[in-house]
Amino acid sequence: MCTGSVSDSITAFKAGADRIELNCALELGGLSPSPGTLSETVESVSIPVIAMVRPHPGGFSYSRREKAAMLADIDFFLSRGASGIAAGATLPSGGVDTGFMKEIRKLAGNCQLVFHRAFDLLPDAMETASLLAELGVDRILTSGRRRTALEGKETIRNLIQGMGNRMEILPGAGISSGNVEALVESTGCRAVHGSFSAPVSFPESEPGVLPSQGIGTCAIEILKVIKALGRSL
Repeated sequence: MCTGSVSDSITAFKAGADRIELNCALELGGLSPSPGTLSETVESVSIPVIAMVRPHPGGFSYSRREKAAMLADIDFFLSRGASGIAAGATLPSGGVDTGFMKEIRKLAGNCQLVFHRAFDLLPDAMETASLLAELGVDRILTSGRRRTALEGKETIRNLIQGMGNRMEILPGAGISSGNVEALVESTGCRAVHGSFSAPVSFPESEPGVLPSQGIGTCAIEILKVIKALGRSL
């Protein structure tokens, strides 16, 4: 489950999610959660919490000071009980920023390291996946380099078959209870990633002044996805 708040994380946990990727600003593709959000989420659920480490939207190449801030975030998140880190760094010229990813891997120690969907912007999916495996990445989140995971199913299937036991390939983007069975059958994946959200109302809001609706984790959709996975796995 990809969540953007403590309350959404608790909803996901109670609905049966196996793992949480904690963010803020999901509408921007997911950014690093606040220290308080991470701490309270870890205290509130008893499943692994993977903390997103992404300091800004729009690109995955980082300055020296941004990298220092990301390493400080990683150190804090792990010290507060995060089970792992989701991060991704690229070079301005294209390709993986191997030097920085090595720093992240070293700091993460034995915790899980996920390379997020920055992967989908990099050339040669199989070559990049092999490089990330050599760098110690445990999992790649990918849509198969397409808008949705279902559209990228062939690439995802090839990655799963090509990487074998070297790392997990985790499909994400556009997955719902209505298409998850088809995705599993076409790719052979063993897990899926999504926010599984729905519109929520804010009764205390004033129309025209503050938003009256937003997007939040939907327990019913999670339960439908779990049921569909039970049929297909």
